[in-house]
Amino acid sequence: MIINDCAAFIEKTMSKYAITLSDGTILKTTIKSEVLKKTFPILKKLLKDQIPAGSSFFKAPVVFFRVTDNVIIILLTNEKENIILSMFELFSAKYSEQLAQEYPRTFENSLGSLAKFSIFSAARKLGPEPIGWWEDIDYDIIFKYSTASLLLLVNEVRGATHRTLNFHPFIADQYLGIVFLFQIENLKEARGKAFDASILIMTDYQFRNTIYKMHTVLEKILNETSDKLIDAFKSEFDDDYEAFVSNRKPFRQILQEMHKKLKTIPLNL
Repeated sequence: MIINDCAAFIEKTMSKYAITLSDGTILKTTIKSEVLKKTFPILKKLLKDQIPAGSSFFKAPVVFFRVTDNVIIILLTNEKENIILSMFELFSAKYSEQLAQEYPRTFENSLGSLAKFSIFSAARKLGPEPIGWWEDIDYDIIFKYSTASLLLLVNEVRGATHRTLNFHPFIADQYLGIVFLFQIENLKEARGKAFDASILIMTDYQFRNTIYKMHTVLEKILNETSDKLIDAFKSEFDDDYEAFVSNRKPFRQILQEMHKKLKTIPLNL
């Protein structure tokens, strides 16, 4: 586990430390809880001042180091500043990237908090169908929205030859669908050697103004997600691209990862 590795690294030079998250969650500590709690008001102010990742703050005998946006190291030490900074530099080079992936900063009011569910669909030989989805919802409902997302291409003769982000209202349900259209290409068995595909993220219609303003970050995340879904599709249906979907787990996991990513995007961008 990475936290144990991080702790072992710190303990080579420091005996009293804590590894925490920005919300106060303690991942590992050798500092007594009553002492550690006294450092939190200072930490709260540092986070409010938005000190960047990679920065440190000294208030002897307490030292703070913001490894990532979400992971902070607190030390109780009288060690020389240059030794501490050297340790932080080595620690950051070794662990910051992995910590950022394992512990992304999430926000209560995030893009992810507006997302109700998501569906990955493809238009195969028998027509549009849901390949995978995130959140447990009745299949008839999933199928209805899956079909609707791909029907946005009904007047496009060549299909989704360009990746496009769309916002589609479902007025009767008071929903707004964030629909990303793309193609799964280089398929020998498919007509035109490609399948049209879509990712649908469903939100409430009342949030439409907020969603519209976040089109740039949405497009970036959906581009990345579509690449992963394409790879998973080709891997899962390597022998027969028209085969029955017997294993939805890879697609569900990718959509789940997307939702986690959405939770790292605050609404006040």
